[in-house]
Amino acid sequence: MIRHIRPPAAFNTPQFRRLFVITGLGTFAQGAIFTTLGWVIVEETGSPVLVSLVIATFLGPQIFAGPLGGAAADRFGRARVLRAGMAVRVIVTLSLAIGVAWDPGAIWLILILNVFGAVISGATVPARRALTADVVPRSDLTSAISMEEFGVTAGFMAAPFATGILLTVLDAEIVLFGVVGLFALASILVPAVARSTPPEPEGRPTSKAAPGMGVFNVFMDGLRFAWTNPVVRSLLLVGFVGELLAFNYFTLIPIFTTDVFGGGAALLGSLQGVLSVGEVIGVLALAWIGSRIVNTGRWFLVGVICAHAIAIPLALATLLPQAFVLLALLGMAGALWGVLQSRVIIEAVPEHSRARLLGVQQMTWGAGAVGGIASGALAELFSPAAAVAGLAALGLVLTVLIAVFSVNLRRSRISPAA
Repeated sequence: MIRHIRPPAAFNTPQFRRLFVITGLGTFAQGAIFTTLGWVIVEETGSPVLVSLVIATFLGPQIFAGPLGGAAADRFGRARVLRAGMAVRVIVTLSLAIGVAWDPGAIWLILILNVFGAVISGATVPARRALTADVVPRSDLTSAISMEEFGVTAGFMAAPFATGILLTVLDAEIVLFGVVGLFALASILVPAVARSTPPEPEGRPTSKAAPGMGVFNVFMDGLRFAWTNPVVRSLLLVGFVGELLAFNYFTLIPIFTTDVFGGGAALLGSLQGVLSVGEVIGVLALAWIGSRIVNTGRWFLVGVICAHAIAIPLALATLLPQAFVLLALLGMAGALWGVLQSRVIIEAVPEHSRARLLGVQQMTWGAGAVGGIASGALAELFSPAAAVAGLAALGLVLTVLIAVFSVNLRRSRISPAA
């Protein structure tokens, strides 16, 4: 007799099920953009630096887009900010598709449009994550964060595979026009979440800031809290180092595809997708066992340390099976890192400040842009393998040192009330 497998607890909440669909659509669309633009630039220039700018111009704006978007979500309402952001992404992606169709060699125009898309995308992430925490019971929060991360990683897993295949038979601009439709569908679904989100009980802090408080002041309030709270401060420092130094292989995957493995667009999609396969496995495991993880800070540090350690042999891999296995393991470490980072923040901050602090967390994504540019420059000076392995080794040393001195983060745990 086959035993019935229950879905993760977060799916018992209808509002979360709708948010899960929105998350999957949005991240699939963004993954398709990464793959398409990376391939366009490889074909037009073959430059590692310009390829790295596809990711860098997306991650760089997160430094300000995430925290300001989180502050706006706390000030004006999380569902409202999410709905508006998805609608604007339709317009930006349409402009990007027209730009590629008009002149695929106009690399700087494409990258500038990518920056606009990044600003809007980054501004909506804290709203979506805070809304997730709003609609599910606290006891199901780790499950919900895991499944929200699953929606992100499933989109990034499926998009490169599908886009790599599509690029063998379709022009890049046609693929981007299809992405426009995905963002449009996501924007249509958000109002359903907004209408069905239950009102907060009387006496409970609302999800909005005080009426007289401007977005910038809300943002500064989040920064002050992050600086004065030892757990959040250490968490953000570790996250910054990890974003800067652990994932540069992903930035240079188009170069590894052509120069190391001698592949084309289909292999590019496969390599990008395998990383997300590993992360999907990791977040699904966390969705079912997440309630058993109490020492969240300690396990977060384990995830970050493992990500750096895996990136070193991955950079040196010259055989495809070896690269596939290590990419999957890197994805699993990233799942542990990503889920527990958000869980620690949500546990450590007041409910009414969640979006702005999740936005401050997103500032660390900007380090990925710096790391991407650095790895691209080092790859041209030395080699892609030396660049990625060297930066990951540095990150491993720094993360271990921070972990040794961050006693409060190591002791961070879910309170019994959860």
